[in-house]
Amino acid sequence: MGSNIKRIIQEKDLKVRHVAHDADLDREALRRYMAGKQIMGTDKLVRIAKALEIEDYNELFKDV
Repeated sequence: MGSNIKRIIQEKDLKVRHVAHDADLDREALRRYMAGKQIMGTDKLVRIAKALEIEDYNELFKDV
């Protein structure tokens, strides 16, 4: 899932710090989620999806 977040950030030409801010997360926490070093709760997943402006959450689960 973290690799999909990273991919979407790159595809949309976003900055990690802006996504983290919009998701009300610490930038390093978002980086840990993206690297798979920290388990992400459902609440965090929803906030990240909203920050990425993803309507279909399945986008985050591709190839998982």
